Formats: sequence, structure tokens, C-alpha cells
Amino acid sequence: MLGLVPPMLAAVVSLVGLLMADPILGISSVLWRRLGAAATIEAAALLQPQALIVAIPIGVLFAGFVAYRRKQEQAPIVMAVSLFALSLVAALISLAIMSAVPAANQAFRETLYGAAGYSAPGPSGPPEMNVAELLDARRLAAGNPRRQATYDFYRHQKLAVPFAAVVFALVTMAFHRPRALSHPILMSAHLTVLVTIIYYILLMSGKTLALRQAVPPWLGAWGANLILTAVALLVLSRRVSRISA
Repeated sequence: MLGLVPPMLAAVVSLVGLLMADPILGISSVLWRRLGAAATIEAAALLQPQALIVAIPIGVLFAGFVAYRRKQEQAPIVMAVSLFALSLVAALISLAIMSAVPAANQAFRETLYGAAGYSAPGPSGPPEMNVAELLDARRLAAGNPRRQATYDFYRHQKLAVPFAAVVFALVTMAFHRPRALSHPILMSAHLTVLVTIIYYILLMSGKTLALRQAVPPWLGAWGANLILTAVALLVLSRRVSRISA
């Protein structure tokens, strides 16, 4: 499993840098001038959790493709177990970070508004709420099924997105081609981008359907995970059947 960590960390750091570069540059000029370097660094750090919950599952996906695209020094079963173990650890870490995102975002708003001499507003909507706040808001929305569906969707999404790491591990096991390539990193990056785009399209489609009450909120949030898991398991089962035959 340790061999999977360096490519995963490289992908996570790169993605966080890409996702956070623009917002950090946007706030740094204001905060640096008004509050100094320490406050600017603190505010930038408060933005990192929302990027990490996206970057960590994608990092697992990239690490898996890189490992399978290189010459294999481990038995396939050992590689699969290592990758699955890494994905579970990554999912739990992402889940813990996800629970901290609302508080981090609120602290960021307080820093930013405080620099301008204003009081910070509270959460702007369901995506900014934690699970307890979403449950409370759902109870208050009794009699409004559309609002309740919105709160339910975002509550389930806070669990579904971190566990995309496990789904991505299954995807790499199913669709890898165990051979050495002259450019394994580049090919792995291409495959990672492709799978991420597919996942994002499925996730956004599920969100649209759930908020329109066309599907249950839990299905809208977990649909992308369920579809990719089903496809990966189908491919894996066929691969095992061919090997057994």
C-alpha cells in the first residue's frame, strides 16, 4: 500500500493547488493589506478542506491507474487488497474533512468580512450546512416536500462523495491494463480525467433529478457511486470468469 501513497499525494497536492489558486489569489491582496500575512495564510488554510474532499478520491483513482500501468512487482491480489485498503482510509479521511467543511467555510467568511469591518453571514444554503443543521432544517420544512428533498440530498451527498474513493478503487481494478508503458503517468492522468468527468456528470444528473423529485434524494446522491460500482463489478466478474475458464 505504501507504494500507492506517493502518486496519490502528488495528485492531491496538484489538484488542491489548481482548485485553490484562483480564490486564494483573489483574497490575498485584500487580506494581506488589511490584516497581514498571518491572517492571509490562515484564511487560505480554511479554504483547503473543500478542495481536499474532491482531491482525495481523485488521488486514489490516479494512484490506482499508475500502479497498474507500471510493471507489476506484486501479485494481482496483493495489489487489489492494497488499493482497496488505501481507498477505505482515504474515504474515512475525506468523511472527516467533509464534516469540518461547514465550520471552516464559516470561519473563512468571518475572517473575510471582518477584514472589511462587517459581520459575517451564516450558511448561505444547504451545501454550507452540516448534517445536524440539515436535519433541523428538514424538520422545519415539514409540509414542503421539495425543500425536504433538497436537505435530504445534500445530507446523503456528504457521505457519497467521500466514498467515491472506494468506487474509484474498484474502477481501476476493473479497467486497468497490466502492462508497462513508456508514459504510464500521462496515460494514468488521461484515464483519471475521463473517469472523473463521467462521475461528475452522473453526480450532477442525480442532483438535478433529486431536486426535481424525479428520484429519491438518496438515489440522486448515491447514484453515481452505484452505477460505477455496478459497472466495475460486472467487468471484474467477467474478467474472473475468463481467467477461470
